[in-house]
Amino acid sequence: MSAPEPAKKPNAAPPVTRPVFLARATYRQRRMRDAAALLPILGALLFALPLLWLGQNGGEARTSHVMIYVFAVWAGLVMLSAVITRILGIGAAPQSASDDAGAADTRRG
Repeated sequence: MSAPEPAKKPNAAPPVTRPVFLARATYRQRRMRDAAALLPILGALLFALPLLWLGQNGGEARTSHVMIYVFAVWAGLVMLSAVITRILGIGAAPQSASDDAGAADTRRG
């Protein structure tokens, strides 16, 4: 004896399927947003790294080397955030003719 077959619903809608892959531009924009979100964590880790350095003979690291490293990390983070911002287009307000006309009207008074 075999078990009876389960009854199938005649009007059952097929399951909704989403595309497996995203559009290339959307995918890249999401990854850039992820990179922007992880940038402060990367910066904190890089700034904390000199705490682990040992100098000559097991002593402390030289302050001049640490300061050069901190400045280089800071400059690198600034440049990296500028690149990510430019790629994402954050801060760039779209200009249109109506915006320019509105700005001219507010200046007149």
